Amino acid sequence: MALIVWLLWETRSNVLSNLNTEEQRQSWRDWTAASKSLSESDTAPVERRAAHGDEAPDIVLLRDYFGAIVTTCLAIGTVLFVFLGFVLHGIFTAREPVGIADVAENSAPT
Repeated sequence: MALIVWLLWETRSNVLSNLNTEEQRQSWRDWTAASKSLSESDTAPVERRAAHGDEAPDIVLLRDYFGAIVTTCLAIGTVLFVFLGFVLHGIFTAREPVGIADVAENSAPT
């Protein structure tokens, strides 16, 4: 579990340091302006909504909702760990394999 948190923390710091620059902010503003003009034109092949935020969604996600991301990953990791333990417990504590012939013998009326 600590590995999951560490990997998420490292990913967050790398993404925030790479995308939280003035060059990236300007690139986002340019894309937002192009998206807005495309959404208002009638020549676009598909109707699309313009982006509303002043910052890119990945920055907002990793900065503002990082706790929710960590909690969700830990919950999913815990569920998978418990499932793996359940499966391994079933594998190693099985008494003997049951085949189709054994089931047919035991279920035949006497």
